[in-house]
Amino acid sequence: MPPENLYAKNYFKALSILQIALIAGIVLFGAIISMLLLVIKRPVDEHLSNVFHYVVGGASIACILASKMVFKKKLNQIPADASLSSKMNAYRAALIVSYALLEGPALFAIVSTFVTGSFTLLIFAGIMVLLMLQARPTPQKAIIDMGLDDSERMTLEGPGSDY
Repeated sequence: MPPENLYAKNYFKALSILQIALIAGIVLFGAIISMLLLVIKRPVDEHLSNVFHYVVGGASIACILASKMVFKKKLNQIPADASLSSKMNAYRAALIVSYALLEGPALFAIVSTFVTGSFTLLIFAGIMVLLMLQARPTPQKAIIDMGLDDSERMTLEGPGSDY
């Protein structure tokens, strides 16, 4: 999926669709678990809930930090003389890994909500979703994140780009 052929509009639209699909999965799973808990009306296990608050919170913080570090590390591994297509493929791979590291704690928080019956654990899933939304891929972010030169920037923002 080289950006020279698709230009920014289509290339970043595909990345945005991927991002929205991952977020939609989290939201749908959270909604299903919430509805199940409301229907079965199971009492909250306070002791287990307290333990899971710390575990989910710790996992969330660790994965947020890991997401940022891995994303930067993967971008730093891109050779400066690589083609724009190679750079964009590496950028897409870095974004996918970053999203996966944010999606994991969100799903864990939802499962923990089901196990404990505590809806407050869904806050962690909400935070992960917000962070994923904040990381929306745009040509400007790609240019800044990868430090593209002027010719690469012009190619990326080629005809059809409305960003």
